[in-house]
Amino acid sequence: MNQVGRILLVADDAGDQRRLSARLEDVGYGVLTADGGAQALERARDGSPDIVMLKTPFRDGGETPLIKELKAAPEISHIPLVIIGDGISPERRRAYLEQDVDDVLGGTPDGTELVHRLKPMVRFATMQSELRLRLDTATTFGIDVAPPPRPGAGDGRYRVLVVGGGERPLKDIEAVLEGSYGLEVVTDPFKAEKLLGGGDFDAVIVSLESGTAADYLYLCAQVRKNPALFNLPVLVISDPECLKEPAEAYSKGASIVHLRPVGASDLDASIMTLVKRQRARRDIREALLATLGDETCDASAGLYSTALLRAHLDQLIRASEGGRKALSVALFKIRNMAGLRKEFGDEAADGLFAEVASWLARLVRVEDLAARYEDGFCVTFPHTSIEDTKTPMNRIMWILTHTEFGIADQPVGLWVMAGRAALEPGDDADQLIARAGRHMD
Repeated sequence: MNQVGRILLVADDAGDQRRLSARLEDVGYGVLTADGGAQALERARDGSPDIVMLKTPFRDGGETPLIKELKAAPEISHIPLVIIGDGISPERRRAYLEQDVDDVLGGTPDGTELVHRLKPMVRFATMQSELRLRLDTATTFGIDVAPPPRPGAGDGRYRVLVVGGGERPLKDIEAVLEGSYGLEVVTDPFKAEKLLGGGDFDAVIVSLESGTAADYLYLCAQVRKNPALFNLPVLVISDPECLKEPAEAYSKGASIVHLRPVGASDLDASIMTLVKRQRARRDIREALLATLGDETCDASAGLYSTALLRAHLDQLIRASEGGRKALSVALFKIRNMAGLRKEFGDEAADGLFAEVASWLARLVRVEDLAARYEDGFCVTFPHTSIEDTKTPMNRIMWILTHTEFGIADQPVGLWVMAGRAALEPGDDADQLIARAGRHMD
């Protein structure tokens, strides 16, 4: 099975460690284990986990000092931290979140909930890792960008859209969150979709009540299908009879699911979890985009230069630590560009090339670096196996080949070729890119 991520599980009870390890491995995660604080810090530094998970409570009450140590160490402070345990009170959950814990899972989540709660944090870990490396690379080219601070919670900056058909449940949600978040409340799911498309929301809460659930649950699926909203966190709060299983809402794109009754503290803690992560993702995106400047940009394409690409790939290869972290690249070329250049001239062809580059920059994830390479483009996919590049590659190819571009006021279609390759032992940047080129079709 292709691992979806690596988790460092810290549990001082051997039985808990075995049970949780088995459950995590069943849903595709590689698991490192540690019995306590000193061992956890060592393995967080040496094992390159995507997530650190603490099974609480520790017998000696040592989880709080360990949380502080994990978040104080610069080389590992970026790793998302998850608390899992039975009987965690709402007050304790909020206290964990205020200590910079990324998520708190009560009880023993089933496989579906584990997948949907942990997968966004694996991607968040990838974004954090890419940010650190790209800032380092940009510095060598003379661009200094400060890393963003970790966001706080409930400070009024966050915007939350609340959607549902029942007046009383909506007012109950408002009563808990109003004052800490900027709320907008709507009852029409179709209006909600339009608002989400035009607004800058940090999360959406979808309230499901008997008789009105279908359209509101469908809204979750619409959010996930929209490239501009794909990462937007969705909290679903449902009457028990509206969902056969929480898995139904997770399959539609929910980030967290609560069945009523939901306590005020649980609601507050869940939305805090989601908005902090969403704001952090946006701040990381802004910092990553700030590394594209005159010193790192290819002016003809508006993408990163080939020199920056090679330097950054060298960083990514070193960070892969002997293949423990996946790394893939893709090459894209326009097969009929030479013919278009001959027919319409260099100036028109250069304009088309820049337009395609602009599309490509919008189609890749922010952690995937798109650069000019010879007469085409190269995209890096950090922490991504070659199997997992198939979906984004196909999406990019489909959009580029089915978009009607214009050259000299005439519509033209593009013949786009693509090849991809995964990092192999002994590769340098040029060898990795060259292998992607040999696989081009």
